[in-house]
Parts: sequence; structure tokens; C-alpha cells
Amino acid sequence: MIKLYTDSELLKDETSVNVFPLLQQLAVVNSKINAIYKLVPTVAECDFTILPLRVEYLYEQGKKEYVHSFFKRSRTHKKPILLFTSGDYGMSFKKEDIYTVRLGGFKSKMHTNTFIMPPFIEDPLHFLGESFIPLEKEDQAAIGFVGHSNAAVTKQIKEWLLFVKGNVRRMMGKDPSDIQRFYPSSAKRYRYLRLLQKNDTVVTNFIFRKKYRAGVITSEERKRTSLDFYENIFNNPYTFCLRGTGNFSVRFYETLAMGRIPILVDTDCKLPFEDVINWKNHIFIIEEKKVANIAAELQAYHRNKMASDFVSLQKENRELWKSYFTKDAYFDQLAVSLNRVLKLNKS
Repeated sequence: MIKLYTDSELLKDETSVNVFPLLQQLAVVNSKINAIYKLVPTVAECDFTILPLRVEYLYEQGKKEYVHSFFKRSRTHKKPILLFTSGDYGMSFKKEDIYTVRLGGFKSKMHTNTFIMPPFIEDPLHFLGESFIPLEKEDQAAIGFVGHSNAAVTKQIKEWLLFVKGNVRRMMGKDPSDIQRFYPSSAKRYRYLRLLQKNDTVVTNFIFRKKYRAGVITSEERKRTSLDFYENIFNNPYTFCLRGTGNFSVRFYETLAMGRIPILVDTDCKLPFEDVINWKNHIFIIEEKKVANIAAELQAYHRNKMASDFVSLQKENRELWKSYFTKDAYFDQLAVSLNRVLKLNKS
């Protein structure tokens, strides 16, 4: 059992969006991870200290000194520190005793003490009222996509202005998250999807949205657009996945959850549990610099799959999501990684 110390006082009256997700899940009475992790009352007793709230929120609330004090207490007792950084950009730390849980970022720039966490989603098959059914292999790869993809100049200008405004806030110290380069994800998504559409070696089933979630407002509209989105993934063996503002894709995990095959454009991505999961056995991945050849490479990948292997892959991806990327499953697997850290620290 992994023993954790946190500052429980800081958790009082806080909304769940700011709380470290591991602590949220430990508060769920029937959560399986209560048999894996245990909260202890003192730093001296713990294996890890765990910063109770997302670190950038604490900085934004003027509690930078509190964070440093928490680090100091941990180091006084020679305890490794677990922290959570959220949002599209997140915050990077380079200290050897800090272990960061985050949604995305750039693999080439990340400290090795970084654990990628998936965005936690409800089972999309439950939303559709469907059971998992693998699709049979056809001669051509069929690719689905429903979402925000807009190459209009006005849209790119708007994104650029928002990007500049955000980085100015970061340089002024008003936003503690990492500074990143400009990435017009909506425009790039549109261009890459059009590359696929123009190539008759693959079948494309795309719905382009000019705004995020088609700009819907009412709950009825949200349900309709969600149905469009999930039905498209369900009905196509492959789904195109490209990062958004942050360097990660929620759609990637939604595709796995439905037992389909993500097409991941690699923008220097780090995926969860890369030391355990051989991701090349589960997804089609292409470096962004090679994306001009995406249709030909995808069709070659598809053609080389045996019909039985194609069906098995979908089953394996559904099981992968259930075994690694639901809340309990993720923190169960994270415990394996954390125990490895403890073992290395003792050696």
C-alpha cells in the first residue's frame, strides 16, 4: 500500500476541479484504489507527499510561497513529491524529487518524472446505448472525424491574438503555465483532413465544424452533436486524432474507449505508460512532418492487417481503455509506477 500525506485543510470548501484527481478518487467510498493508497496524518509516515490542489491554481491564488513551503517540508523528511498540473499547457518542474501528473506536453522537453494522465470520460458506448461490436475489415481504410476544423484566415487571426494575449500574461507572471509556440490546431486539422479526403485510396466520413462543438448552446443541441460525434467513431474503424490547444487529444481516448483505432498525428506527444504499453500495437501513428503521406501509409498499414487481427485489435483497444484509462484503472496502474520509484529510491 502506498502511503500519502496531503494538507487536508486546503481541501475544505474547494471545488473538485481544483483537487488532485487521485485525492478525488480516494474520497469515493467504493473506489478500488482505497485498497492501494492510504492517507496518513504526517509527512514522516508517508511514501509520497501529494500537493492537494493543482499547482497552477495555487500560484494563481497567490499561494506560491505555500507551494514552496510544502516542497520544503517534504524535502526535510526526504519524501518525493506528487503534484498535478492541469489545463491545455500545464506547468513543468525539473527537480528530481518532483513527480508530475499532467494531461499533455512535449515529450522532448519533459522531465522523466512525468506521468501522463488521460482525460477521464464516461463510457461513450453507454451514452449511445450500444454494446461493443468490432467492425469487420474492408478493402479500404475507413476514417471518421467530427469536430472543430476551420482554415479561415479570420479564425487563424483570432487564435493568434488569443495566443499572444496568453503568452503576454505568462511573461508578466499572471499565468504560471508553460509558454508554448503557436499551433493553429483547427486550421491544421482541416488541412490534414482534406489531404485524406482528396485521396481515393481511403474512405473518409468527415463532418467539419466551424466552431468548437458546432457552437451549440442548449442541452438538446449538445446531445445531438454528441450523438453525431460518437456515432461517427462507432461506425468507422479509424478516427483521426490531432492535438488541440494543448498537446494532447481527448478524442484519442474516446476512440480507444469505443474499441476503435486512433490515427494519431505525433506532435512530440508523450502517451501514458509508454514503458508498459507498446502503443504501436494499438494505434496508427504518423509524425507530423510525414503527414503529406498519411493516406498511403494508412492504407498500407490497413492492408497488412489480417482480417482476424483487425477485429482483435479493436477488442484489445476497448480492453486497454477499461484496464488503464478509467479512473480506478489509471490510478491502479499509476501505483505500479510509483512503487517502482520507491524501489529505485531505496536502492
